[in-house]
Amino acid sequence: MPKSNWARELISMIIENGDKIVVSEAVKNELIGLGFSRYDIENLFFPYRHIIILVYSTKKQFGKAKDVSKREVFLYLMLCML
Repeated sequence: MPKSNWARELISMIIENGDKIVVSEAVKNELIGLGFSRYDIENLFFPYRHIIILVYSTKKQFGKAKDVSKREVFLYLMLCML
């Protein structure tokens, strides 16, 4: 199954179950680093604003995330059942 279809099914399931998606500002910063504009990112997340919770990390947490990413662990969206 193509990733885009899998993503649509996952988002549909999240909406149906009344769940939320937790997104760290680090994800947005990484997208900017990959060449996306803030406008593009906002347009990407805007349709799902009712199911997205944006969280901010401390400098210590961000530093730890950088350490983990150096070990080639990919960033991902964490699903949060509220």
